[in-house]
Amino acid sequence: MDIKKLDRTFVSDIYHTHMQEAFPQAELKPLKTILMLMELNLYEGYGLFEEGRLLAYALLVRSRTSSCTLLDYYAVCREYRDRGLGSTFLQKLRDAYQDTQGILIETEDIDRAENEEEKNIRTRRVQFYERNGAVRTGIKACVFTVDYRVFYLPVAGKPDDEMLFREFEDIYHTLVPEKYYESNVFITMD
Repeated sequence: MDIKKLDRTFVSDIYHTHMQEAFPQAELKPLKTILMLMELNLYEGYGLFEEGRLLAYALLVRSRTSSCTLLDYYAVCREYRDRGLGSTFLQKLRDAYQDTQGILIETEDIDRAENEEEKNIRTRRVQFYERNGAVRTGIKACVFTVDYRVFYLPVAGKPDDEMLFREFEDIYHTLVPEKYYESNVFITMD
């Protein structure tokens, strides 16, 4: 299995196929935003491949000044799930980001789940990241009505939560235009 950086065409294909199945519409940002950020070298995609087949993908963003990167989207393709590929890919991503302090990870807030099934899915997702070395921060975010808890996967160490808060906020200022930021992005600390 190999990890490869994805070009704009591949990211567009993934967006129109795999991401539509894997993520709720409320969590999908416009493709034009993703491609514009890729053009500015602030956004990139990676894929896990075996014999030319895409097994999993990740899209990540950072600001021009951040020492961390944010895992914006992460999924194993439907037909390859439940084989341990998510853990393998996450460790390969960690290796690919040796030039950063670490990777910030948003997970949907378990306490905000609408039903038991959704709560179980969110709990399993959190447990997956924790099993793979991510630690919970005190950062919470509500972005365009979706509530998140923020985790941190250390690469070069774990900065304190205040620094991670500034990094996370800086990345969101990169992701969301100012005219939308103030009324749609709310980041707090426990």
